[in-house]
Amino acid sequence: MKRIVIHIGYPKTATTTLQEAVFVKLHQKKKINYLGKTNFIRYSKGKQFILSNSLINSVVFDIPFQERVNISETKLNIISNEDLCLIPYFKEIQTKKKVVDPFLYPRKLKTYFENFADEIIIFVTLRNQTELIYSSYVERYHLFKDDEKRNSFNKFLLKEIDNLADIYRVFRFSDILTEYSNIFGRKNIHILLYEDLKYDQHFFCKELSRIIDVQSSILENLLAMNNLRNKRKTKEGYYAEIVDARKITNVLKKLPNNRVIDVLLSTYKNTWDNEISFFKILSKLLYKRNYVFIPKFTEEHKKIIVNKFRESNIRLSEDFGVSIDKLKKYQYI
Repeated sequence: MKRIVIHIGYPKTATTTLQEAVFVKLHQKKKINYLGKTNFIRYSKGKQFILSNSLINSVVFDIPFQERVNISETKLNIISNEDLCLIPYFKEIQTKKKVVDPFLYPRKLKTYFENFADEIIIFVTLRNQTELIYSSYVERYHLFKDDEKRNSFNKFLLKEIDNLADIYRVFRFSDILTEYSNIFGRKNIHILLYEDLKYDQHFFCKELSRIIDVQSSILENLLAMNNLRNKRKTKEGYYAEIVDARKITNVLKKLPNNRVIDVLLSTYKNTWDNEISFFKILSKLLYKRNYVFIPKFTEEHKKIIVNKFRESNIRLSEDFGVSIDKLKKYQYI
């Protein structure tokens, strides 16, 4: 039986940690068949885990996609990509391309996978919208740093206060999950909270274990060996990273297929640890990074955002069984 789990990792819900520390490691241990996404494999000689990027680009930008997926009949297949819950407002500014409405992604995914998967499971990781909106602003600060009307979180929030629910439409969790439920069936929709991963990892791993059929103790051990990725931050706020290409980078970009990088990588053994380490070093050589402090949201900001999404979050409990007590505890409502 061919089973596939599609992981929709909202931004700042430890998606990269799950991809690199859990899914890749389980794939290496032959416990799952991982199809991607994992960014550092971009220049790998093996070209593994690239399916996710190709497929998601076709979904997001409405590009024809004919590639055949190497689906395993004996192992659970997992695909993970945060762009399945991207914010069109930001993506279109960044790429200068029109993107497909994320509410149409469920049907597109169903159309593609239904021909060769017997069971499709949707697994979503969420985080409260106040943290998501603030973090997404910090992540994309480079888009607003020269905009006098939006170059601080306070300015951005006040400027867009009437448009928040539209800009962050994918953060109306119950609405978009209803679309997935209508397409894939309610029993195939699984929801985990980032806050559980942060504050109650044992519970989080137990729930994840039920979804991907891997012992929770194995998941806990994998996560224990890898710290959750944290931004440079203080209690007062986060630092936005501004990345600029060095002169040599612009030269390399003109070379066909980044051959220089391929040659350099070929000098290393084809192991994940070596490639990760090398890619990090290479990134420092090719790009320079500066940091800008972005003050944390205020209680007034939190109140504004919570009120915008309260009704949708209450429906998370009513329609999808998410604990109302946890939603209150983790400040979703």
